[in-house]
Amino acid sequence: AHANLALFLHANAQTDLAVAHLRRSIYLLEFCSGPHFPEISSLYFKMGMMCQDVGQITLALLCHRESLRRGEFDRNQAANTLHQMALACGLAGGYREALAYEKKVYSLFKEAFGEEDPRVLEASKYMAKFTEKAVEGAKGRREVDAAAAADAIANELLGELEFKTGGEEDASGVVAPAAASAATKKKGKKSKSGGKKH
Repeated sequence: AHANLALFLHANAQTDLAVAHLRRSIYLLEFCSGPHFPEISSLYFKMGMMCQDVGQITLALLCHRESLRRGEFDRNQAANTLHQMALACGLAGGYREALAYEKKVYSLFKEAFGEEDPRVLEASKYMAKFTEKAVEGAKGRREVDAAAAADAIANELLGELEFKTGGEEDASGVVAPAAASAATKKKGKKSKSGGKKH
């Protein structure tokens, strides 16, 4: 009853209440049938899908991992769970992790159904997609690092330039602004002291 109510609540955009009911359902099943009852793993998978639908990627991955740990899966069900984990990582920008999960999906489907099976071909497409995104992400990080390094060098050069121009006179005999300001203040003090003597 709790599990069915959870599905109804999630369909009506009340996922927080739906998850609470799924947890109650899991608790009751564990109490009655033990922690490795097959339905428990299915409920964790459903909870993960609900969390994934509302953008709670970390919780979704935790639920999917628990689903894999609890269940006595066949290859097909394990592959489906791993595929959802790959999609969850992709939503969070973790394309390298997504690719690792999808490789497992590809391997499971290939061993079970052969290379020409539509599920194997679909997994291959997802692998290519995640690989492309991972390469783009790595390239973007390199560009950001290069820009940061350029900024650091520019700031260092500016600091050296300010230090050099802080002297009283440069090599060409031109008085630096800081030195000129100091000289003006000294002249002002001298003229004031001369006025007092007269």
